[in-house]
Amino acid sequence: MEGKVKQFAVFLFILMIGAFHSSLSHAEENKIIAQFSGKEKVKTSLFTTPGPWIILYLAESPIDIVVRKKNGGFESTAIQNVETGSKGSAVQEKAGTYYLDIDAYRPWHIQIRTVE
Repeated sequence: MEGKVKQFAVFLFILMIGAFHSSLSHAEENKIIAQFSGKEKVKTSLFTTPGPWIILYLAESPIDIVVRKKNGGFESTAIQNVETGSKGSAVQEKAGTYYLDIDAYRPWHIQIRTVE
């Protein structure tokens, strides 16, 4: 029985990702800068933004996202979402080189896009 519940949970998450991508139709003109997916705590690779940008995220579990900007040292901005099965977005105003510290215990997907 546990295997079927897990399969159903994975199926629901795949449906959520499809809905997430469909909800991005308004942002199609915005260029994708980076994409990240995972299912645990991770530090992403560096990415560079030319101007204002947006983080679009979908998670099957609570997720914490910390944006770190390379600026000699690193500045931090925390984005926290504590709802299970959450999706959302956060606009970042400054161009620069960044990475994300992501902490979640179930599958998640993040897109970084330009804002025009």
